[in-house]
Amino acid sequence: MGKELITQKELPICDRCKINPCRKNGISKNGFIKYKKYCHSCNKIIYNIKENGRRLGYRGYKKDKCEICNFTPTHKCQLDVDHIDGDRTNDNESNFKTLCANCHRLKTYMNKNNEMEKRQRSYSRTNS
Repeated sequence: MGKELITQKELPICDRCKINPCRKNGISKNGFIKYKKYCHSCNKIIYNIKENGRRLGYRGYKKDKCEICNFTPTHKCQLDVDHIDGDRTNDNESNFKTLCANCHRLKTYMNKNNEMEKRQRSYSRTNS
């Protein structure tokens, strides 16, 4: 009377991306592999963790290409994470956009010009 062989089910899929398999999380007392809720990439983003254990902050939301011009970089250092509303303290995931350095500079430049025009208009109205 030996032990019966119990088979493992398929790898669970990540709850966030619905593509990648979940991360392993040890072995149960019955010998099954336990899995976390998220894949490795999504786990890093959700919990803001770098490989060395430090927190990533907004950098964890960097995508693989520019969301404006679709530039695909040779290295991820060529991409920036932009705060859409311009508020650097707003680290809500919906406030992030991945931009190449060129698009990021252009967006920043255009926003500064718009701000200067608004100030000049309001200044000319108050002094008229």
